[in-house]
Amino acid sequence: MNAALTEKMYRAFPYLYRGRTKPQDESAMCYGFECGDGWYQILYDLSQELTGHMLLHPFLDLELMQVKSKFGTLRFHLNYSDSSTEEIISRARRRADLVCEVNSKTKHASDPLKYKGEKLK
Repeated sequence: MNAALTEKMYRAFPYLYRGRTKPQDESAMCYGFECGDGWYQILYDLSQELTGHMLLHPFLDLELMQVKSKFGTLRFHLNYSDSSTEEIISRARRRADLVCEVNSKTKHASDPLKYKGEKLK
């Protein structure tokens, strides 16, 4: 994700992304968001939902450990998860499966080989 969107996310959710300043042996967020700009809105909505979940459940001390794309699939790793956070993340992954990671355009079911906005060869 580009630097401007990354910084926007950090400003909006500083507590959730507090690992960004930790060394790599403590958090992979030191690498930033390892995915394309097309998933920004999905990640923003996911972060907002997780933050709201933490407010309702103060015993949860969620911290993002890594956000990346692996084989065109959203990977979102927390320091802790429960069934509710797993469901929140699962919904975001399903949304990301339908949206191009690069340009945020909707992928079409008629073209199942779409990956990062291009057909696989």
